[in-house]
Amino acid sequence: MKMNKILIKISIGLMLLSTVFAAQSADLELRPSATIRFSPIKKVKLYLTPELRFDYFELDKFLVEAEVKYSPLKYMDLGASYKLVMNFKTDDPTEYIHRLAFYTGASYKIDRFEISFRIMIANYDEDEGISNFMRYKAKLDYDIPKLKIDPYISAELYHQLSDGLYKMRYAIGADWRFTKDHSIGLSYKLDDYIDADKVKHIVGVGYTFKF
Repeated sequence: MKMNKILIKISIGLMLLSTVFAAQSADLELRPSATIRFSPIKKVKLYLTPELRFDYFELDKFLVEAEVKYSPLKYMDLGASYKLVMNFKTDDPTEYIHRLAFYTGASYKIDRFEISFRIMIANYDEDEGISNFMRYKAKLDYDIPKLKIDPYISAELYHQLSDGLYKMRYAIGADWRFTKDHSIGLSYKLDDYIDADKVKHIVGVGYTFKF
């Protein structure tokens, strides 16, 4: 019960934060996705994720990401991903962008909490296009007793290597494991741009299938 109250307070805090930022110039994106996860051998996981991105309900991009993650230690991950981005433009031909990313992460469990950190380098960002970024992410997950719902909060700093700190991304969400191999996730993200008077609201819904 105490943990539920903490999560409610965090949710209210993020909603109030988004209300404060609403006075700034704001964008809205909807991101439905589906993920297939496969573990061919121990400590290795493969992911394939197609995703649609809507800008104010108008289809803006279609993405397909392939990712491999290796866990050499219980609390450590190494990963790489390739993402094909199809950027639809009203007046120009569709633009095709190739994103490569490499990351390392660490996680630690304390009772029903899991704290994780990730450092990623990528050659693409949805706002800037082709540009090298370092991304630093911290995340807190919680396993609710007797429920198959796992809420989480996170914060991520985007550092554009050519120009400096670019934006902060705050997120809150939950994953519902309705069977052993199937889950649905819902999330809200807030991008706060450091050198621009604007924010972006991102609503995501995702389906994951494991086999």
